[in-house]
Amino acid sequence: MSIKVIFGLGNTGAMYAGTRHNTGAMFLMRLANAYGGHFAKNKYCAAFVAKVKICSADVVLAFCDGYMNNSGDGVAKTLSFLKVKPAEAAVIYDDITLDAGRVKLSQGGSSGGHNGVASVMDRIGNDFVRVRVGIGAKPFKEMPLADYVLGKIPDDDWLLMKGVDICAIAEAIVRDGIAKAQNVFNRC
Repeated sequence: MSIKVIFGLGNTGAMYAGTRHNTGAMFLMRLANAYGGHFAKNKYCAAFVAKVKICSADVVLAFCDGYMNNSGDGVAKTLSFLKVKPAEAAVIYDDITLDAGRVKLSQGGSSGGHNGVASVMDRIGNDFVRVRVGIGAKPFKEMPLADYVLGKIPDDDWLLMKGVDICAIAEAIVRDGIAKAQNVFNRC
């Protein structure tokens, strides 16, 4: 099934810009910039959306308005409004179990303790494509998770994350599907 919508998870608001938890939104913005997309608020979707062409296919990029822990509401409304099935959606988000700059693609599975993904799963199930972008683990076990994920991305980690070719990943999942894309990008 072809991908028709790509979501980037994050928190709305300037105070969250550049934080680890907004990695999905930042990567979505990189896609919009690369493909000439311009975000506009869609009141029916509860999201900011941009329409682009990826590999000659029409794809909607969407960033849900609100907070990470309620991402499922915006994702569900957007899919409903666009009449798109969950299996035709990809979600980009941060993952503390992966080193900074590492990417893993999958479909289905658990939330892995990610509250935004849990919210999405609660609203649409777990058949969506996942683009997990590593932000690295907490520097010490006792550090509260919220402090870590809501902290700014350090320059060294951002350099590693900038090395992720999100356009190549998006093109692969749109053109070839998740199974072929996994064979290419999960090896890195």
